[in-house]
Amino acid sequence: MFASSAAPWDWTPILHESDWWWLPQTTAGTPGYALFRREFSLAHPLILHLALSADCRYRLYLDGAYTGCGPARGDLQHYAYDTYCLPVAPGKHILALEVVVWRGGWRTSASPWSELHAGGGLLFCGRGVHPETGKEELRLDLDSQWLAKQDGGRAPREWSQAWGENILIPAPPMDEVDFQRHDSFWNTPQANPQGWCAPLPLARACVKTTLRTDPYSPWLLVPRTIRRMAQTPWPIQGLISQEGVLQVHLRQGLLQVQCPAGKARLILDLGRNQTSLVHVTGQGGKGTLRLAYAEDLFDEKGEKADRRCPQGTIGERGYADLLRLPAQSPWQYHSFWYRTGRFWELSLELQEEMTLVLWAEFQTYDFPPWKSFSYPQDPTLEKIYQVGIHTLQCCAHEHFEDCPYYEQLQYVGDTRIQALISYLATGDDSLGRQALRHFHWSQTPQGLTQSRYPSAFPQYIPGFSLFWILMVQDHFQLFQDPQVVQEHWEGMNAVLEYFHQRRTPQGLVGCVGHWNVTDWADGWIGGKSDRESDLPETILNLFYVLACRAMGQWEKEGWTPPGGIRKGWSRRGEEVLQAVQRLCWDPQRALFQDVPGKPWYSLHAQAVAILAEALPQEVDPKIWLAKVVQDQTLIQPTLYFSFYLFEALRKTGNRQLFLPMLEPWRRLVEMGYTTFPEIPSPSSRSECHGWSCAPVYVLLQGDILP
Repeated sequence: MFASSAAPWDWTPILHESDWWWLPQTTAGTPGYALFRREFSLAHPLILHLALSADCRYRLYLDGAYTGCGPARGDLQHYAYDTYCLPVAPGKHILALEVVVWRGGWRTSASPWSELHAGGGLLFCGRGVHPETGKEELRLDLDSQWLAKQDGGRAPREWSQAWGENILIPAPPMDEVDFQRHDSFWNTPQANPQGWCAPLPLARACVKTTLRTDPYSPWLLVPRTIRRMAQTPWPIQGLISQEGVLQVHLRQGLLQVQCPAGKARLILDLGRNQTSLVHVTGQGGKGTLRLAYAEDLFDEKGEKADRRCPQGTIGERGYADLLRLPAQSPWQYHSFWYRTGRFWELSLELQEEMTLVLWAEFQTYDFPPWKSFSYPQDPTLEKIYQVGIHTLQCCAHEHFEDCPYYEQLQYVGDTRIQALISYLATGDDSLGRQALRHFHWSQTPQGLTQSRYPSAFPQYIPGFSLFWILMVQDHFQLFQDPQVVQEHWEGMNAVLEYFHQRRTPQGLVGCVGHWNVTDWADGWIGGKSDRESDLPETILNLFYVLACRAMGQWEKEGWTPPGGIRKGWSRRGEEVLQAVQRLCWDPQRALFQDVPGKPWYSLHAQAVAILAEALPQEVDPKIWLAKVVQDQTLIQPTLYFSFYLFEALRKTGNRQLFLPMLEPWRRLVEMGYTTFPEIPSPSSRSECHGWSCAPVYVLLQGDILP
């Protein structure tokens, strides 16, 4: 049962008088799982209205049934609380929550980079009202009537234990569960009564809009602005291989296994790469079950196997949960966070007979239905569209993500493409609008936004701050909402001032510091078009021109907030454009150089020059671009930056060039990819990367196909 998020009243005064609570015997910040429960009885039906938040994250259950999770990702200055509306029948009931603490700094597995927390705490307000009169008849606020305890049998796994790769990754950690100490039925009436005690108040809650003094706690509360994630059953598609004496049945997508004592292994195929919640119930075993996940299988040399006819193993090359099974007793495991991969490997070492049932749920952000695309003249285009949409769904949960297997971080460069596609394909702007706010929250006093946010490990790619302004422009052009422009006006001004202050005497934006990556193109050191020379970059200057034009247009049309200062960004942008034309155009080759005065050329610079309308007046953009894209001596864009090349094709009307440029995506479909990878290579690190979906955006536009 999924709950409505509607709130019947203003929660602000209630939260303002509420407390955060925690376990009395546990220091806040200790990694692990904390459990909370409250039993109550009703003589007649009521509507439960709840407001809650947790640090780090919670999962909510009513009578043992999953009801929701949160809070939505943000930061301590904008800490989300959730609201629920639950109809409850007469009788006995149990509200229960499990709260995970991921803690320990960015160099440990206990702290995913995309989570910003203080470490340990639960806020819970509950009101029961009569469904007809609306009269309050019950309070379930977290207090000493609740029971709480530390889950001594479940903990995050260190990455050094979760897989064999010698690297730490930013994604949330895997689990290790010892069913001799973990009570699988803690949220039901059958829970073990031992170890429970009353929680203790930790600190007074602070609502951001009402705080007028020093905060009483580190969490400044704001209401959730996005829907909760959706999860739908996904049938396991097939059994790749099995080792050991096993009775295996795959019925209607559920795996049923009987296994005697000894060692055994199963490899399952979900049929597509995806983000899944994992569910396993079983009986006995007295041994271990390692559940490993991977986007692809690996051959004997450790290389990724053929996706069209998958064979191979996962082993230590995939990260894994570890379950320590009890003797004879029933047990169950439900992953707290999603796991990414097409293939699952079950490795068993048992001392007793075991039975289990395993199934999956596909989890993604709860978008409205996605538009379909039909093109009978070329069915491969339909497949590219379908794979692209699925890729985006796997890269969208509580915010957009670059890749779900490794990082799960919201980068500006990736998010711009993902947000645009979601706008056109669903009509929904909730996740995109949240992204605009997230990047604004990340802004430093110097003006730059962080390149990814939320992130406990700050990173700065200056060009991405310009992309943020272009994201605001994208939203405004599609939704015509001046409030979005006004909300971010001062932040966008600060970004452009950062670049303006770094102009050289020749008029170009010079060295801007940090990591000004553009694309993972062959021939560029660290993805930078200046080859680490710290010279002015043509591409960066042209994006600055585009951002200045956006701001200048809003200034001209009066979309500035009341009292907003107009700085003449159109003029400043045109000054830089003239410098680019004067210093970066090579008349001999009729190309823009990547940096002034150097014989370095890329298709990237030429594409952005089209978008910025930088060509000399005597050059016909359509004819020139049609010639330029045939020049293989230029540095070529990867899947990601092809978005800007496609936009240049659309701007010049070169429709005939689009289909030939889809060859990399055609090959990926033919090779059996079910999500698009980070780069078009069989050995690509990530096989699901939202930035690789540019063709979907073009196909949705409907103006480029013959």
